[in-house]
Amino acid sequence: MASSNALQNDQQDNAAFRRIVLPLDGSPVAERALPYAEALARLMGAPLHLVRVTDPLRPGSPLANLLAFDAMTLDVWLEGERVAAREYLNHLQADLQPRQASVTVEHLDGPTADALLASTQPGDLLVMATHGRGGPARWFLGSTAEAVIRRATVPVFLVRADEAAPSQPRLGRVVVPVDGSEFAEEALPIARDLATRLGIPIHLITVIDVSGITSLDIAVAAISAESLEDNLIQLFTEAERDIAHACEQLGETRTQLTSDVLHGAPGLAIPNAVHPGDLIVMTTHGRSGPARWVLGSVAEAVVRRSTVPVLLMRVEEDR
Repeated sequence: MASSNALQNDQQDNAAFRRIVLPLDGSPVAERALPYAEALARLMGAPLHLVRVTDPLRPGSPLANLLAFDAMTLDVWLEGERVAAREYLNHLQADLQPRQASVTVEHLDGPTADALLASTQPGDLLVMATHGRGGPARWFLGSTAEAVIRRATVPVFLVRADEAAPSQPRLGRVVVPVDGSEFAEEALPIARDLATRLGIPIHLITVIDVSGITSLDIAVAAISAESLEDNLIQLFTEAERDIAHACEQLGETRTQLTSDVLHGAPGLAIPNAVHPGDLIVMTTHGRSGPARWVLGSVAEAVVRRSTVPVLLMRVEEDR
């Protein structure tokens, strides 16, 4: 395996992403995604775009507390929030400019998720931190993050924020789950681009989901162990075929390519297979339903359980 490289140490032209967009709310949690956003902006040679939203409906606002609401109070509160947001963004911009080629800022009004989604453009990469509540192996996304993930039309890079982010994030592998479908393989070009720029391996994984063996198969297997073995061999052969097809789609690469066939439920097996320093790159849909960011999907299960960053790509429904 190639050794881990600091993201900051590599920068090339012809960026895969035109702009790195980082939503911030002034909290330490949101700022834990900043080192990754900075590093990706340098890596891609793309502008770093900082966004903060003044949301009149957020907890603590006069409008959210109907008992204390009146129009004048809301106007005063909103103006104070806007001034604070602009000062915060300007301070960050001044701090970042000496080490970033381009840093832009934007202040928006409105419901947070709606404003963020409306501000994104084709070619953007949205970098977000998520809460790490609920135990060491689960991310608590929160209403805003979940709304953004479900509705975003641009890739979303999610950073787990229950631990302090390193000042210089390091990645050792790009891990791509595949299942033989065109949908899952749409993650391959970005995975290849990132791995090439970083000089790190691509690790392809696929999962043999034993739930594909029906209760009838198990009943038959009770009579004939050979039947169950045949089913497992068939599933393993299909998994190897999926890996081989993904390798073909990647084509010639300048990075090391490794692969593995896992067993179990995909939403559990994938996050359990990663190592510190990995980045999971995957689409939001494979064989298991419409191309939406829905609760219960493999992608969401991976996001909630992963201990490493996850880059999610939405697949359009008409595909």
